[in-house]
Amino acid sequence: MMKIMGAFNNNLFALIGVMLFSSSCKKDQGAEASLESKTLLNVSYGNNASQKIDVYLPANRTSATPVMFIVHGGSFYGGDKSDFTFFTQKFVDKGYAVVNLNYRLVDTTGVSKFPPLHKASSVNIPQQVEDVKNAIEYVAQHAGEWATNSANFVLAGHSAGATLAMLYAYNSVDPRIKAVANWAGVTDFTFADESYASAIGPNLAEVAYRLTGYPIKNEFKSKFEAVSPFYVLKSSAGKPTLNVLPENNFVAGLPDASKLQYDAITALLSQKQVANKLVVLAGADHSFSMPGNADIVINETDAFFSENLKQAQ
Repeated sequence: MMKIMGAFNNNLFALIGVMLFSSSCKKDQGAEASLESKTLLNVSYGNNASQKIDVYLPANRTSATPVMFIVHGGSFYGGDKSDFTFFTQKFVDKGYAVVNLNYRLVDTTGVSKFPPLHKASSVNIPQQVEDVKNAIEYVAQHAGEWATNSANFVLAGHSAGATLAMLYAYNSVDPRIKAVANWAGVTDFTFADESYASAIGPNLAEVAYRLTGYPIKNEFKSKFEAVSPFYVLKSSAGKPTLNVLPENNFVAGLPDASKLQYDAITALLSQKQVANKLVVLAGADHSFSMPGNADIVINETDAFFSENLKQAQ
């Protein structure tokens, strides 16, 4: 059951990361330019053991250096920040201060049994979004100490982490967030009718309950909309968004309806006149594991963030 997540739109869980401005923009020409690189590992931003961040500060950073947050994937119940160390270093090399974060995970004990164990998880998607918020607040409080910009933040996430990043960006009125990058994340968890619970079977229905805290019933449709970036965006001003969709976005062999989702959120962003770009990465899988795929994701993200950080000045 470790890879059974996906989108709720027709298939419940088809699930589920150029310089910033120019070198002269990222590297202020003031006295701060001589700072050496620095790495802070497993810094606590909360009381839970999972609430840890790794902070990577580039050499020659200044009070103009933007901060990028990376949120790992893992279907909301797995994964670790260490999965994105490669991405982290690439963005540090491009001049970002990077915060690679862990968050509390959904409890899936007994979900793979038949019938599955029915129990509530103490952590659901909303609590994970709260962790993202708390990590951002912690970093904001230390931005000056770290000689970085406390007003120019960007968010990126993969799979489940992308969903969390979008939910925070769209739910929040946080003016520090200038853009968000969605790397193969779910944008819509909703279902047409509660009969879908029977169609997908008891195990996936239990997963839905663990993620949201609610069963797949018509009376709880609003709860599933509340964890769907597409629906949150409907009532939000939105944030500049890069959507990167792997062409073969299959998880655990489930059907993939994510292209429909990405087209829908792209249209909604455009309707709201929010800067956005959709990149469909030919031949790529959900993890962007094919040679060269990760570099394309990194370069597209850097270019999009750079442009929108410029626009925010």
